[in-house]
Amino acid sequence: MQGPSTRNVRIERQWRQVGETVTQQFTRHFLEMERVHHLYREDPIDIYCLHYVFLPYINFVLGYYVDMWNYHGMSNQGLKGLSPAQMWYRGQFWSRLVLRWSIVH
Repeated sequence: MQGPSTRNVRIERQWRQVGETVTQQFTRHFLEMERVHHLYREDPIDIYCLHYVFLPYINFVLGYYVDMWNYHGMSNQGLKGLSPAQMWYRGQFWSRLVLRWSIVH
């Protein structure tokens, strides 16, 4: 891929949506923890504990977001409401079918 990522509007929109729906809630929570002095970002032990406690949950929430995205219906004209996962499976099916046909012929 060449050129600046600012030219890739779809991925920039996707990152904004991830930030608004997933990471922003954690950012607000961590900032509140700092505000009430439950978290000190300069303290390596606090940061280690934060990672230990929150990373599994953050990964779970991000995984849920990925699943939601992969199984949502696309509204483009030629996609007929297929989800990204359905499009991927369809591509796998057709590529195997074409490969088998080319081997036989």
